[in-house]
Amino acid sequence: MNQKGFSLIEIMIGVAILAGMTILIQTTMSRALDARNKAERRDELFHSVRISLGKLNDDLAQAFLANSAFKGQEGNYATGMIGSDQALDFSTFSRLHFQKNAHDSDAASVGYSLKANDAGTSDLYRRESQWLGEKVTEGGIAYAMIENVKELKIQYYDSNKTEWVAEWDTTQLSTLNRLPQAVKVELRVVFKENEEDEEEAGKEYFFTTTMPVNLYANEINF
Repeated sequence: MNQKGFSLIEIMIGVAILAGMTILIQTTMSRALDARNKAERRDELFHSVRISLGKLNDDLAQAFLANSAFKGQEGNYATGMIGSDQALDFSTFSRLHFQKNAHDSDAASVGYSLKANDAGTSDLYRRESQWLGEKVTEGGIAYAMIENVKELKIQYYDSNKTEWVAEWDTTQLSTLNRLPQAVKVELRVVFKENEEDEEEAGKEYFFTTTMPVNLYANEINF
């Protein structure tokens, strides 16, 4: 009976084939994991933008401007909107209550603006006060909603002029005591989750939306 085994060359060929298959499997799995991680990071970015713009939409949907009697004799309660192409502050009824019997109000002032970060871009911050103050541009705590914003552009639809304008101020003559009919927001966000990935690092995503201001037509009388 022939008891011959494998020759050294046959063993070396077998080891080489096995090593090649191992490398191929490892490379395929690594690429699949990288692709999944990229998709998850993009989903997180898109989710944060959707949540942030959704919150801004809710705030604007309940934005309001009250008549002068609402301010009180000492002018303690300011309402209205002051906005530029880079920042927006206004009074709204959209404030949520999370603590029972807390000293706060349904009406508050909110603000959206950019602040520079260490990455060379900016973060979009939202500010919310507990109640209305003497100015709609002050009060409350600000927190970051969207990171690595490269560009922000805000426009306001003037129903009297039937055109989009770059600024809005309810205390100025041209827009005195009235709100815009709608607000348009454009965002350009930089994807910077993985700087080692040359394909994805620095990639930009553009978002735009138009949000109505339901109570734009008249001042509210209390």
